[in-house]
Amino acid sequence: MGNGFKFNLYPEVEIDPGGTIHLVYYVYSTSTLEFESVEYRKSTNGGNSFSFQTTVSNYSGSKPCECCPADIVILPDGNKIAAFRDDNDNIRDIFGTRSQAGSDYWGDLFQISYEDFVISYCPSSGPSLDNMESTVAVGYMVGINEVPRTFLKISTDGGEIFGDSISVDPSVESDVIQDYPSLAMTSDGMVHIAWEDHRDGSDIYYGSMMAGESELSSIQILNDDGSGESQREVRMVNGNDGFVYAVWTDKRNGDDDIYFATNYSQVVVEETQPPIPITPVLHQNFPNPFNPETVIRFELSGREMITVTVHDILGREVARLLDGIRFDSGVYEVIWNGTDTGGSLVSPGVYFYRLTSGYSYQTRKMVLIK
Repeated sequence: MGNGFKFNLYPEVEIDPGGTIHLVYYVYSTSTLEFESVEYRKSTNGGNSFSFQTTVSNYSGSKPCECCPADIVILPDGNKIAAFRDDNDNIRDIFGTRSQAGSDYWGDLFQISYEDFVISYCPSSGPSLDNMESTVAVGYMVGINEVPRTFLKISTDGGEIFGDSISVDPSVESDVIQDYPSLAMTSDGMVHIAWEDHRDGSDIYYGSMMAGESELSSIQILNDDGSGESQREVRMVNGNDGFVYAVWTDKRNGDDDIYFATNYSQVVVEETQPPIPITPVLHQNFPNPFNPETVIRFELSGREMITVTVHDILGREVARLLDGIRFDSGVYEVIWNGTDTGGSLVSPGVYFYRLTSGYSYQTRKMVLIK
């Protein structure tokens, strides 16, 4: 279904509610292996045949990054958005292009990320797109001080305008590599994202947030093996049942195996019963902004060993409020008085507080004012 006279790579597929299959892929010269274009095809008969290919990257002045896969989403009105990493004199931000419902042709380029990510080689990390109705989410990597970090952006108007960049975990140390995000949205408006994270070796991390929020919660390690071995190439999809499903390459046993994780649950809760959190719940501090002190509240559904830390904007730990204390189920509060571990007052600004339990943790933002 690709170009039979060319070298084809990086296929990405999406199926719309009417059953039409939409495909984007990269085309290279068979003689020189040089990148030529991103192409699009569709099938309206279940894949028995595909339309003639049309060029997605129909613009001049720059080109898609030749080894960073593209992605595609289909909106409720049938319009399509394809996104890819651009290469304009080694500035490699995320761009997109649109195609109208019923058309195979693609319009002008529009910019999604604005980090001015400069890198002299192809980072092999493309964007991950998904949508639920007219809400579109994109996950992507950029280099911050030459360290790959993962971000996401959200549009609530069908991709016309994307909001601010959201770091998947701003509290982590500034030298930690985060890359190769995979993103999915569920019908409740939740954005789910998984990525490769190298803070303790090479793990697959996951977090989620409601569209419209500004930070992830329930951040946790999916592979959960503690081996320190390489975990990579995560892919996550929405099962159209309210749950997400993830697979990745896992080397915990010495070989490249495929592992699987999901948030699917068969537990049924009676409507008369209040929902019980299956993981610790970290609430927003109050007051916020604050001076001189603030209250951090969390609740537990069972006996847990809890650590609560405070980090600055660069991810450095400045205070440890709880250190491996075991609590029974219930609601608890801890107060931070704006001092570091040595008892000195910290400077006003943005801070992050983190609750850690086992292999999972949650992070929220707070602001200390003068």
